[in-house]
Amino acid sequence: MRPRLVTKFGGTSLADKAAWLQTLSVLESRKDKNPVVVVSAVGSIPGRRKVTDLLLDMMDSEEPEEARSALESLHRDLLSDLELPSDLLDDLFQQLREDIAKCQKPPTAEDRDRVVRYGESFSATMMSQMLTQRGWTSKVGWPADLGMTSTDKFGDADLLEDSLEQMAKAVIAANSVLVVPGFIAQSEDGRPTTLGRGGSDYTAAAFGAALKR
Repeated sequence: MRPRLVTKFGGTSLADKAAWLQTLSVLESRKDKNPVVVVSAVGSIPGRRKVTDLLLDMMDSEEPEEARSALESLHRDLLSDLELPSDLLDDLFQQLREDIAKCQKPPTAEDRDRVVRYGESFSATMMSQMLTQRGWTSKVGWPADLGMTSTDKFGDADLLEDSLEQMAKAVIAANSVLVVPGFIAQSEDGRPTTLGRGGSDYTAAAFGAALKR
């Protein structure tokens, strides 16, 4: 069924249990519109830093293990609070550790994109699972599956005009509500890219433009 709404939820809307439940309430009220759901990385709350900043610290800090521990603990606490499977993100945590190990010193712009994309990937995985547990048919819409192809200007990429048609076709053909990690795409040769800070807004706008075509 063709989506009739693109929704986007920023980090503040995913910062803690209360925010997640409010976001779910908003989505439930719009379920009949078969929304495309675009999510950001978990935001900050007093005494806790943004996920994206923790990811950057894992590459730049002199104590990367401290940032990694804080990042994983933050998400494990949310999994518990939201009654999601405790091992839901384990594969992504492992992939992140492997990608950190591949980073140059200092990390390149390409290294940074490969790492910071995990914030939105965690959120999308959690949101899709939450919707599924509430009776929705949902899955994560990864850039490779949706044809989200961008330039290779790492850190500030632009989606290619030709990709909009592929994105629309992929969304319309889906038999489930798609939860899309905002902010991230991939280059023509399949390397992870990001659309710049605030890129989740860009992602949502791009899907709106694609579907209107």
